[in-house]
Amino acid sequence: MDLSWFASRLPNQPALLEKSAAMLKLIDSTVQAVRRLSTELRPAILDSLGLIPAIEWLAQEFQKRTGLECDFMTPDEELNVDQERTTALFRICQEALTNVARYAQATRVHIELDSDEQEITLRIADNGRGITEAEQRATNSFGLLGMRERSRLLGGTFSIKGTPNAGTTLTVRVPMPRHAAAPVA
Repeated sequence: MDLSWFASRLPNQPALLEKSAAMLKLIDSTVQAVRRLSTELRPAILDSLGLIPAIEWLAQEFQKRTGLECDFMTPDEELNVDQERTTALFRICQEALTNVARYAQATRVHIELDSDEQEITLRIADNGRGITEAEQRATNSFGLLGMRERSRLLGGTFSIKGTPNAGTTLTVRVPMPRHAAAPVA
């Protein structure tokens, strides 16, 4: 607002007016980027509706953005877990979908969320080229490292398996809060 006020009071000098217009455009795009990032990190849908609707939304947005078929299945209509697990599972799903879009060369993604009294299981499978063993072990793969770490911090497990030209399946198992083990250091 201050920049708009300032720009409206500039003398009629084309170079100054052009520079202030460019600054306003940059500020507007920065605000939009911050809004988008904050939505992606912890969308309000997680707090208002829960994990299942948030993953449904994520799958729909992924499909719209990439054109890849993305379906989501869960036998639960409601999954009542704490905010820490909700955020971690959402972010793992988000990172997995990002990896599918970047690397998998897939046409289809299947997301499955299941739970019982002991644990929550998130499984994401694509029909792409299949992650290699070397890619699974890569120490510079921050997406995979982050997903492993999020799982571990909740006392859970993370596994990923690729089959050449048949796809990749990522499985995260996280204990329910009362069953969580202390993370191994």
